Amino acid sequence: MWKTITDLLGSVFTLTYRLEKQEQGLKDLQREVRELTALVHRLAYEQQRSQEREAGERERFMLMVENQLLKAGRQLPPPKNDEE
Repeated sequence: MWKTITDLLGSVFTLTYRLEKQEQGLKDLQREVRELTALVHRLAYEQQRSQEREAGERERFMLMVENQLLKAGRQLPPPKNDEE
């Protein structure tokens, strides 16, 4: 009888200890998930900013090319008149 009670108490303490370890492990995993989620959000934000910067750079480059083409067009000599 005492052995059974002792075994049951040992099992209760062992299960309690294991449950506490599982709960702590779960808390650790939840913290890691929160950190990873924050990291994914930051990466998405940085990627969006990078894409916006690249789009702005492309637009500036195209405007510069257009500007240079307009300048080059003004530098050409006037077309020859065949009537003269």
